[in-house]
Amino acid sequence: METLEPEESIDSHEETMNSQNLQDKESVNLQEGTMNSQNQQDNLGRPPRCAPHAISELGILLSETAREFVKSAGFHNMLREFPSKIPKLTFVMWLMDRVQFDESGNIALTLKEGMTRTLTKEDVYLILGIGKTPGERTDLPSGNQEYPAVLKKLHEILSYASRKLAEKGTKKSRKAANKSRVLFTKQCIKEVLQNAGDDEIKKHFDNEMAAKLFCFVVLDKLLISPGFSTVTKSLLDAVLNLDELKKVDWSTLVFNKLKESIVDWKTGSRNLTGCIYLLIVFFLDNIKNELHQDPKPFLIPRLSRYTFKRITDLLGDDYEKINFKSWEDTCYANRGSVEEYTEPTVRSSPDAFRSSDNGHEE
Repeated sequence: METLEPEESIDSHEETMNSQNLQDKESVNLQEGTMNSQNQQDNLGRPPRCAPHAISELGILLSETAREFVKSAGFHNMLREFPSKIPKLTFVMWLMDRVQFDESGNIALTLKEGMTRTLTKEDVYLILGIGKTPGERTDLPSGNQEYPAVLKKLHEILSYASRKLAEKGTKKSRKAANKSRVLFTKQCIKEVLQNAGDDEIKKHFDNEMAAKLFCFVVLDKLLISPGFSTVTKSLLDAVLNLDELKKVDWSTLVFNKLKESIVDWKTGSRNLTGCIYLLIVFFLDNIKNELHQDPKPFLIPRLSRYTFKRITDLLGDDYEKINFKSWEDTCYANRGSVEEYTEPTVRSSPDAFRSSDNGHEE
């Protein structure tokens, strides 16, 4: 069984930013605040929490009933197989140094000198498969008087899983700013899902609770992906009522969280927060490489079209020498031609429907 990675303690980070503060920060001359990639590499903070493979590992363990709860919350495309690991951290830093905001507040990514392309909130649906229909709220759902009891049950179940992992010798001690970060980990949640038939777990656990834990990981490891060692109350509150999750305008929320991360990066923060895979996939989708590129560039969500091997093959060793498609050949310029996966979501064999060793679809 996989060993828990140590959790480093880092400085506290502002949990939310209202739209006015974001506009104020965007007005800063971002270019002046940019550090070059070499300086960032010499003084790295912690790696990003954004790790979509954790979602795939847990999704495969959900029962069909639990998956239906996830789908009802609007997260059906989160039940797919995602890249096994992040590209080189230096690549992510390189991307962050090449983004600015345009006059409309969209994200302008410079692919190479003289070539800049724009990522918009509407592209969140193409890349992640969520937010096709805008929800009625642009913030996370908040808790109510019933939430403490539900949260207590989750804490009890995860505490039990944590003790079982310790007994097996597969759990390292962790330092974190609160108990929730120690318990609400991929490893503890995985232990619960793998042992749902355990007598002690069965007393307090059901398919809806399994879906809630999975949705928490979706927020924590991909969509919101905070960069601090505490589990914020907002993340926990958000998943305790799955009916409220489907009311969120995910395109706007996820896009704005990434913009906040860019602002922080440009002004000196060393923490990579938000859904950095929006930038990664957008960059990859613009690459022209007939040998390694996706043969189905209009199939969405785009994130699920990439294996780690395909990513590394496309990037090569020198990002400055990459060739790019014309804008007209991308799915972002052809929204009316995209199609969503219709085959089953993640299967028992993680890479069964995705790629062969040469990076092409089988």
